[in-house]
Amino acid sequence: MNMIKKLLSPQSKKVAADLSYTIGASLILQIALQLIIFPWINRTAGEEALGEVVYYMGILFIVSMSAGLALCNARLVDRNKYPLANGDIFPMLMIFSGMSAVFCGGFAIAKGENLGFALSFALLSVLMVVRYYVQVEYRLSKNFKGQLLFNIIISAGFLLGLVLFGKFASRFLIFAVGELAVIMFILKKGTVLTPQKSTGHFSLFAKTSSFLIFSCLIDNLISQWDRIILAEMIDKIATAQFFAFSTAGKSLQMLVGPINILLISYFTANKKENINRRAFRKILLVLLGLSGAIYILSVIFTPVFISVFYPGMYGSLSFGLNIIVNLFHILNLSSSVIIVLVLTERGAKTQMTIQMIYGLVFITASAVGTYFYQMAGFAIAGIAAGALRFILIAAICLRYLPGEGKKG
Repeated sequence: MNMIKKLLSPQSKKVAADLSYTIGASLILQIALQLIIFPWINRTAGEEALGEVVYYMGILFIVSMSAGLALCNARLVDRNKYPLANGDIFPMLMIFSGMSAVFCGGFAIAKGENLGFALSFALLSVLMVVRYYVQVEYRLSKNFKGQLLFNIIISAGFLLGLVLFGKFASRFLIFAVGELAVIMFILKKGTVLTPQKSTGHFSLFAKTSSFLIFSCLIDNLISQWDRIILAEMIDKIATAQFFAFSTAGKSLQMLVGPINILLISYFTANKKENINRRAFRKILLVLLGLSGAIYILSVIFTPVFISVFYPGMYGSLSFGLNIIVNLFHILNLSSSVIIVLVLTERGAKTQMTIQMIYGLVFITASAVGTYFYQMAGFAIAGIAAGALRFILIAAICLRYLPGEGKKG
């Protein structure tokens, strides 16, 4: 039975259920953030305040999320190589948390923020490191329903934070409530924060997590680059506007993660059933068709979304900007789906090479584009870099996947 038939067979019911749980988890979190919290900040404090929050959250996603995900992924990668206990991991959790707090607090001071702002920013950075690590509780056991509950709790915490601290000058307290709520939940119900003696493998775990944080930093720098470069080269209002215009496209991208996790699980489960070039061409055609449909929907939906949730920005959204911003995101969406094949067929080294080429081209071209043509220039540069990455991935897959009628 080939891969496509297997995915569509009755035996795939569990896969479909797991996918629904993971997509549901992503949707719940995005609804809380994109439809409630960020529009509320824009409505009550204005575009510049929203741009500031988005800018600093981008820094946290680059630094703190990278640290937490590196620890999470390192535990997943190393669990079958040698015995691991929480005592092997806690030292790196403390080191990464401390580094994140020092960097984020120092960054805020360097940007001219007051001490209270810097301290709340540093505190949130620590909570985010821990939160992104403790999600390993459910990934270790492939408990997708648990991940859904995890996201429900953090979303509820964000909304509670909005009620309690929405009018405070430091809006990071809104997010701190959600992060703290889910950490406390894992402390009470989970095991990954339970004190355990070290097995003596701290140095091995430290090596893996230190390597992975580099990869995570590159990925997250690329994904958050729009928040940083637009604020630095234009202003925070431009950051807020691009963020709002990108919501539809980026929300679709955030649903790709669960799909990638399932694809990796399938392709690495049984090497004999990996796809060949003919199957890849079919996947590519389906992906292009779906991407085209999603792109059209995004272009149609974006003005509606802006008029409802960010009405003050509606006059700034031209038809041309809508077209290119969504094209930029749909190219990233498409390449994010198929890059998983590069990881499983050619390994992490080839995937990292593609990401580094893409990142270098994207960051350089977007800086030049923003300098000359502002938001439109940034999006056009992103389209060019995204097209390059898509072509590289497709070329590598067509070159190295087994020929028709053959198995990997």
